[in-house]
Amino acid sequence: MNLETIIPEMAASVNWKLEGNHLLSNDLRQKAISVLENTPFPTTRTEAWKYTRLAKIRNGNFIAQSQQLASNNHQIDSNAVSVVFVNGHFATDLSSAQFPDGIKLLALSHMDPAELAVLGNDLPLDGELFNAFNTAYATDGVYLHISANMHIEPVIEITHIITG
Repeated sequence: MNLETIIPEMAASVNWKLEGNHLLSNDLRQKAISVLENTPFPTTRTEAWKYTRLAKIRNGNFIAQSQQLASNNHQIDSNAVSVVFVNGHFATDLSSAQFPDGIKLLALSHMDPAELAVLGNDLPLDGELFNAFNTAYATDGVYLHISANMHIEPVIEITHIITG
């Protein structure tokens, strides 16, 4: 078999069921989807990925899970400001309700459209396959702004819990 005749499998053809309420702007999502449509999924023949085994990721059955958690024993520091995501969704009941002065910390799912506009449309996507997947299918995330010259005393814990 001649390597030049192999047609690369494009990243957009990955059979993942990534459904949900995608929060980033349509323009940014379309840019990310365009990257996926025009970027071959890397293999061990791809120089930058030659030591990474991606077959399990490529062939995996990834499905967006709902936010369910039987226990809330997740916090490392009991005095920390805690932001918790379960299966990619912000968990209000597991996260801190108040933050010190000088911190603006919001889940993307709790931001209004004007606040989401701060994120812009210029995330680096060219050739960044997994960045493009994350951008195209983001259902939540965290926005953290710390005011200038602030000394924040408590630790800020951002915890992602994956079940299933």
